[in-house]
Formats: sequence, C-alpha cells, structure tokens
Amino acid sequence: MDGASIHVRIRMNDRQRPNIIDGRSPHEEYRKNGKEAVAKGLTSEMKLNKIGPLLLLVVVVLICGRGFFRYFGNRHDTLSSSTVMKADIAVPKVLEKPVVADKLQYPKGHLELFNLYHSKILRKSFNCKQMRRFGNAGDGGWEMCVDEPYTLKKGNCLVYSFGIANDYSFDDHVAKDLNCEIHAFDPSIGQKDYKRGNYIQFHNLGVSGTDFTNKNGWKLMTVDSIMKSLGHENRIIDYFKIDVESSEWDTLAQMMKAGTVDRVKQIGIEYHINNAYKGNAKEEEKHMIEIRRNLAIFDNLEAYGFKIYHFHTNMAAPTYVSSLTGKTERCCQEIYYVNTRFIEN
Repeated sequence: MDGASIHVRIRMNDRQRPNIIDGRSPHEEYRKNGKEAVAKGLTSEMKLNKIGPLLLLVVVVLICGRGFFRYFGNRHDTLSSSTVMKADIAVPKVLEKPVVADKLQYPKGHLELFNLYHSKILRKSFNCKQMRRFGNAGDGGWEMCVDEPYTLKKGNCLVYSFGIANDYSFDDHVAKDLNCEIHAFDPSIGQKDYKRGNYIQFHNLGVSGTDFTNKNGWKLMTVDSIMKSLGHENRIIDYFKIDVESSEWDTLAQMMKAGTVDRVKQIGIEYHINNAYKGNAKEEEKHMIEIRRNLAIFDNLEAYGFKIYHFHTNMAAPTYVSSLTGKTERCCQEIYYVNTRFIEN
C-alpha cells in the first residue's frame, strides 16, 4: 500500500469551509490530513501484517486441537466403553441386539451368498504374536492366543468346553498346564455328570439358543442359563470352546442378545454349514435363509469386538461335492477369536 492508493476527500459547503486554519490554507490542511491518513494506514497495515500470521496460527491450532481431542476422545470411548458398536459404520452406533439378517445388505444370489460366507470366515483380522496349541495335533486340539491381555493366568482361569465326543485332549492339556477351572459339556455321549481329575467337571448337558429338551432326550440350555446355574454370572470365561454341530449359530445369537458374550476373552469355534441342493427350489431357498442368518450372526459377533486371529478348515471333517460350485467342500471351519474390547472388572 502507498500514498497514491489513499484518497481523502473532505466535502464542505462554502458556509462551513474556513479560509484559514491555524495560518494554513485549506489546500495545505487537506494535504496534511491526507499525509496523516496515509501514515495511519501504513501503521495499521504493519500491525495487520504482524497479527495476521499469528491469527492464522491460532486458527490452525484450534482446528487441529479439536480434531485431536475428537479422535482420541472417541478412540478412548471405543476401547474402554462397554457399549457395543457396529464395527463397519464410520459413526459408531449402539448395537443393543443382533441385527436380523433381512436388514443387512447381502447378495441375493445363492452362489454369491455361499462365496461371501467363506470369504468372511476364512480371513484374519487380528495379529496374535504367540499361539499355543492344546490337545491333539490333529482333530480335537485347539489353538490359544497367549498374548497379553488374552492369555490365561495359571491357577486363575475359567474354561467352557462344549462338544467333547469322548476326546478330552484339549481339556486335559489345559488342566495339566494351566490348572484352570474347566467345565466340559456334551449330552450326546451318554455320560452322566462326573468330576474328571482336579480341574474338570463334566456336565451331561448341551448348549443352544433356548432352554429345552430335544427329541433325543438331551437337555440343552443357553450359555446365560448355564452361567447362572453354576454361579458364574460375574465370572469371566477366559476360553470358550464350542463344537456342537450347527448349534453354535443359535448359541452365539443368544449370547449377544443376553450380553453374555461380553464376558468372554477368547473363542475357539467350529462353524458348520449345510450342503446346498441346487435345482430344488425349496431347499435352495432354505439354504439361502440359513446363510443370511449365519452371516448376520457372524457380522454382529465382529461388531461386538471379536476379531479372528487364526482359522483353518477342519481336514478331518466330512467332505461333499457342492451342487453350487461343483467342487469338493468340507462342512466345517475352525475359527479363533479374541475379544478386542475385553475389559476385566
């Protein structure tokens, strides 16, 4: 800015205009006023040039600070709150109960659903640095993440083991090495309740999404009911192993609905899916409903904070030729989770 850019015009009528001001002519007075205005303008500009960068810095700090506290504030809430949030939604939303399958956007085609199911369960979403296998090297053994804070504390751990089929290799190994309190469940082997060694209690009882006795005469209960019957309402289940021939889906849905799943550190689960019968419209529709339901339960378990740290297809499981893919498939996949939102009270 220079003097030429400042125009000072003082308009007066003849009656108001004095002929002489302190011995100066009006022209001289106008010139003086103009110079003073220019000087004031330059001074103001200099002040603005000094203040401008400072104001800009303050604005940047405020914006960045607001974003910083918003991010870490939300992050703290996400990691420490017991509120369940939908994992794949940018703005967290409370998930009070599992979302029903028909409200989630899944493919309509049968083959697309089948492929989506397998692509979801056979992928790792959590890096467990140290794993240890308990039980048989083959079928009957189960992996365990021994990273903190998920590792089981020797002499102070609780394990639920659903589905024994007379193979106690996992349970015996955990009992021997970790001295955990272990509750083993299986109504299908004709064994009455008994104490197995110092740490394992066997229950002639199965698990499902409701409490009932099935057509085989097997007594089935929800995990919520089992925990109450054993006085474990306020306990943490350090490891939850479940291999129950498709009853896992109803069991998980009920656990999420009841909030029981919040009290579980790790899950080792064998997922089962039935074969599809291509060409039979009724069977195909039934199978698609089943896959959508399973996908909804799977997605909601992930939303509850459970991440997959290991997976593999059970190579000892029966095979079948899929009428959808034309390939030989296996019915069962073993999936291992840690509860990433676990907080021990």
